[in-house]
Amino acid sequence: MPIKKKKIGDCLPQVAVDDIAPNDYNTNVMPPGAYRQLVEDMRENGPSAINPILMRKAGKELRKVGKRFEIIDGFNRWKAANELAWEKIPAEIRDVSLEEAKVINYRKNSERGTIDPFREAELFKSEIDAGRTQEEVAKRYGIDRSQVSYRLSLLKISGRARKFIDVTRVTPSQLEVIAKVVRSADQELLAKEVKDKGLGVRKLELRAASMHRLRPIREKRLKDCELKMLVDMVANAYAACEDCKARGSCPDLMAELKKYRKKK
Repeated sequence: MPIKKKKIGDCLPQVAVDDIAPNDYNTNVMPPGAYRQLVEDMRENGPSAINPILMRKAGKELRKVGKRFEIIDGFNRWKAANELAWEKIPAEIRDVSLEEAKVINYRKNSERGTIDPFREAELFKSEIDAGRTQEEVAKRYGIDRSQVSYRLSLLKISGRARKFIDVTRVTPSQLEVIAKVVRSADQELLAKEVKDKGLGVRKLELRAASMHRLRPIREKRLKDCELKMLVDMVANAYAACEDCKARGSCPDLMAELKKYRKKK
């Protein structure tokens, strides 16, 4: 008689889906197409065919609302299980602290290459706010200190600009260029161009550099050629800038022109 091969979840405990809550530090991002494929795979193969989600016992606040466990890793599997109206899902429960759970979540998502740079930035900021240095955060999550610094810079990108950013289609390097631009309207314009034209990092850097030259130069006198460059650029770089159209002449340029005239 042939031996029936056991599936992944056959020997694992099953936990009620309603007893589980997502965490607020998950850095994972999954493209819509990949998520739909996950749902269909789970629909076809059932709970025993998926890897178990990792969980820890829920904290006090979650227990108040009837949740017994908090997800460490496996948010999309849990979300799909909810969509499919599953009652239970294979799970592995680990006895770890919140701080340990954050590291496990980050490293697993990093291994899969599915990290949302903005969520990553928020995670690092929470560590900095807790009193850790960038070097300590880098060591904790097994990355270079420069990566911590670069990700934190993304928090400078305005909410309006973020609306045009699909984190599954842009690279952290592209986002870092946008973050270097000061004005929210400029960031929004660059984000639109990345979305609509697919600007690579180099072309994005050139566009950002042209916008930077429109900032007030406080420590040195403008040369005639620099002034001409500013005037030429405001006619082109801001042609699609709704913020400047609404307020008339670009305020950054007007402030610079006033200082220039006083010096003359």
